[in-house]
Amino acid sequence: MFFESIPNICRKENRSIGFALFIFFCSAFVTDKALSTSNRFDPTSCLESDLNALTFVLYKKINLHKSVELLPLSKRNRCKQLKKINKFKPNKLLITTTRKSSIYQICATDSRKKPCMVRLAIFNSDVIPSIELERIFNYKKPSYMILNETSERLFISPYESLRGEYGDLSISYSEYIKKGKSLKN
Repeated sequence: MFFESIPNICRKENRSIGFALFIFFCSAFVTDKALSTSNRFDPTSCLESDLNALTFVLYKKINLHKSVELLPLSKRNRCKQLKKINKFKPNKLLITTTRKSSIYQICATDSRKKPCMVRLAIFNSDVIPSIELERIFNYKKPSYMILNETSERLFISPYESLRGEYGDLSISYSEYIKKGKSLKN
């Protein structure tokens, strides 16, 4: 029979072979998300188009935060994503969260009626998305906000919340650098 010709990898002398095969097959299923933790994306690699400083700060803030992972995209698609965000007027850009297939995500939009025009990142499963979004952007929710839902939808204007820390972010990234400013972490 076919199965009798396959060596029994459970025998004591064959356990190392079995373990090696187990490691080999498990490594084939490693996802982009698992690999992406060490390969953070640098938005300056998309400098072929002149993006505004807000787009860079936005991406940098999300990219460096430990509770989120950028969606696994190629460099080309990541740059397209940046260009989409860059088309929004800086003072109209909003960041919010959404849930897709039980996974919470960070989205960018310029309209509260269409809250997820560009998906940016996913949250680790052990966090409360609205609280983490507040932490990423150093946002202080006004005390007058009353919860009408079990889980409120929070819209953050990165232009407003980061302006004090970074200055005018509506100018292009190249102008921002020429002014001697840097995008600190």
